[in-house]
Amino acid sequence: MNRAELIVQVKARQELEARKIDAACQSSLMYWLRNHTNTYDPKAIAAGLDPVRPFPDWRYFDVVSYFLTRPADYGHQFIPKSREMLTSWIVAAYATHLAQWTPYAQIV
Repeated sequence: MNRAELIVQVKARQELEARKIDAACQSSLMYWLRNHTNTYDPKAIAAGLDPVRPFPDWRYFDVVSYFLTRPADYGHQFIPKSREMLTSWIVAAYATHLAQWTPYAQIV
């Protein structure tokens, strides 16, 4: 196998892997959040920690994302909110996810 054929094979594998990742991100809000996004916490700097961290892996987010992604099933939803629960983050992430992978989505 010559160099050009090898390069084509490597690029094809990379493209296939990228498509698999995109499909996984599209199908799951929480997969996308936990594996391909970061949060920024300015309070972490004062504590001597890195302010850029992966999205937290809290069970609470699974429950909130479940209700966010099935609004027709439940009608109006009331989600508890406090600064430490990152509810605004998950709702903003849901809107971003919807805008990224839903054709003609209208996000306000």
